[in-house]
Amino acid sequence: HGAMGPIFPALAPAGGFDREARGEAISMMVNDALSPTGQRYDIYRFQWLPPRRVSSLESFWLHPLPLRIRVNATAADAAAWHALSVSLCGRLFASAAELRAARESGAMPLCRVRNETGNLPWEVPRREDAPSGRRRVEAKRGVRWGGWRFTVSPQRPSSGPALLDVSFGGERVLYELSLQDAMAAYSGDDEAFFYSDAAWSLSMLSASLEPGVDCPSGATYFEAATWYQLQETGSAVADATRAVPFYPTCIFEWQEDHTIWRHMQNTEPPRVRGLGRRTLVVRSIATVANYDYITDVKFREDGEIEASVRFAGYIEARHYTDHDTEAGGDAAAHESLYSSLLRPGLAGPVHCHIAAFKADFDIGGVRANTLRVTSVGASDAPPSPREPFPRPRHPYKVLSHRDVEAEGIGASTFVADPRRPGAWTIVDRAAASPAG
Repeated sequence: HGAMGPIFPALAPAGGFDREARGEAISMMVNDALSPTGQRYDIYRFQWLPPRRVSSLESFWLHPLPLRIRVNATAADAAAWHALSVSLCGRLFASAAELRAARESGAMPLCRVRNETGNLPWEVPRREDAPSGRRRVEAKRGVRWGGWRFTVSPQRPSSGPALLDVSFGGERVLYELSLQDAMAAYSGDDEAFFYSDAAWSLSMLSASLEPGVDCPSGATYFEAATWYQLQETGSAVADATRAVPFYPTCIFEWQEDHTIWRHMQNTEPPRVRGLGRRTLVVRSIATVANYDYITDVKFREDGEIEASVRFAGYIEARHYTDHDTEAGGDAAAHESLYSSLLRPGLAGPVHCHIAAFKADFDIGGVRANTLRVTSVGASDAPPSPREPFPRPRHPYKVLSHRDVEAEGIGASTFVADPRRPGAWTIVDRAAASPAG
């Protein structure tokens, strides 16, 4: 209470806790990315939930508290779990007893927590669009558009959208294209942590898409079922017997701002020809705590499919304490190694998002599908048989091709590298094109 005030319901004296006046401290658990092999360490972090009358619920993501408890939760029996460390105001202690002794001896100075809130520019979005309130629902889930045919699967509880039996021009190219998992890994010196969002839910904690905000006017929506009931504080209760419908996926046509092809014929007068890039978009949005995952699968008239994920929502902020200034340290400079400093005491940790898609291909048949890797390199090209006379050789760009014969790390994995450009192609070795 000395550092943060009477915002902990379990610690406040009788009659001393007033949520509406001072807000409330809430806790959340994250996985400790630095857990030893075979062990499970969890980090319990605390946020300040401002009073509802002065700020929105979501703003608690921007009010981290300088309190952290690391717990060894390896044992199956929760009674065997135990605290490994306690961190308060940037100082680390082996136990709560050690923290209390340091405080009573005067060796533990308290930090100042800035519980400032109330429609502040850094805390609440300045503008927002109003929903249009009209929704057109597709009950049979089948889609036909140009040469494309596919089925939109009902939303899965732990993963994202799935498209099944995808064909183009009368030929199936995919059994399934689906979002399987999304991970977020956060940096920090002693507070690196990560989320596997499929373990959390990539759809069930979401809401129906809002026409005019999430999808344009005229979009069509697909129904799914959720049995998670959201609570006032942002948590949820799961009960499959109380499943209700919602609409996490929409589909719409989009005229892009560039062309499939375009050329000016060099004549007098010049003649410009081309084909606009019309696209069918299947969009699904999953909210996972502070983040919104906006997944788009785009189908284009030339047979191209593009899958992408964009992110919105609130950052997961971290509190830092400048407790070493008098000793010559600089906590802000140290925290800036891992974060963008948003204001004094508040940091946005650097982190990465990884979205994993499943693409079950069916190209040309099922007899001999394989991955073909085409790489670009440099080589002294051999003399051409068409050259009438020898000439000096110099490096050329050349293409090399190989089929992936076995799966495994380094064999069937791909890491994009701009220094060694290349392409991966799904081919059927049992079939041949007119070009061979």
